[in-house]
Amino acid sequence: MSPVWIRMRRTSAGDRRYQVIYRRGGRAWPVEAAGTFRTQKEARTRRDYVAGEIAAGRNPRDGLRAVDSPRGVLEDWFALWLKTRIDVDERTRENYRVHWKRIGPRFGRRRPDEIEHGEIQEWINEQAGELTPAVVRDYLGTLRQVVDQSGVEPNPARHPALRLPTAERRIHSPPSDKHVLALLDQIQRDRRLLFVFLEQTGARLGESLSWTWGDVDSANARILSRPENVKGRRGHRRPRWVQLPVWLLDILLDSCPPDDRGRHGPLFTWPLDVGHPRQKVEKVMAKACVAAAIPHYHPHDFRHRRITLWHGQSVPAREIGERVGQRQISTTLDVYTHVMPLEEVPVATYERLLSTALG
Repeated sequence: MSPVWIRMRRTSAGDRRYQVIYRRGGRAWPVEAAGTFRTQKEARTRRDYVAGEIAAGRNPRDGLRAVDSPRGVLEDWFALWLKTRIDVDERTRENYRVHWKRIGPRFGRRRPDEIEHGEIQEWINEQAGELTPAVVRDYLGTLRQVVDQSGVEPNPARHPALRLPTAERRIHSPPSDKHVLALLDQIQRDRRLLFVFLEQTGARLGESLSWTWGDVDSANARILSRPENVKGRRGHRRPRWVQLPVWLLDILLDSCPPDDRGRHGPLFTWPLDVGHPRQKVEKVMAKACVAAAIPHYHPHDFRHRRITLWHGQSVPAREIGERVGQRQISTTLDVYTHVMPLEEVPVATYERLLSTALG
């Protein structure tokens, strides 16, 4: 039997709570508690953390000691919560640290049981003046989980009286073929290939930047997107082959001599000379839109464009989902297809632009 397990109990109001309990040894050791949580997911995360500490020969209580006292302040709870999030990757943990930069100055030195929901509403109102509604919701979600970690009930960050700004659904207008060409004309020649890849494959920017020469299958004109580089929950991500037009693969191979194609060498090197390559790509695209006097587009708009084109070409929704790594077919139909007619950029035009860029 595992030395760590989860026990479900009910509160006086009938709500479910999940308690993590463990023994550091055999039955001679006392049963100890490692926290109580509202959801099984949070309880499983704590369970896995405690099991890992026991397997490593450490006392789990040492890692929890900083916040065992009810006098622990929220920044202590945040540090513990972040340490126990072994279910997410480092990119997600970095996002949580960014969230804390907004939460910490207001609540970091406060005890969780002293925080009132009215204060949280004031904080929400302040953030709403600077951030988009979707981002405010993400930041509040982090605050809720940190307070959950402290065991304070009821959680003031989950108070039913809290009100969030309304998130208006963005209406995406994918770039037309003319706008794509106008944008590429304003981009430095040796940087165009990445944007053509985004437009032709419908891949996400993050996974495209992670591609290496070792991922390229030249014989079958495709590139492997590895699980660690695709979007999704850790442990649930699946690898995916991204099919390329043969003409685009030929241009890619011509862009780099065979002797320089190291297995771990990235396909697109120019964004990687800074700490935030995605932001660099977005800035290059934003400047190109301004210079071309066209609407402001994001790299993700190329994904919308490609899926819309495939939809207009009568490609089945399930196949589109497989091509772009979208598991929910309803999302593919509801979010990524648009009624506006789009035209393909002629291959000859792309070849001219890219041969100029690489020649």
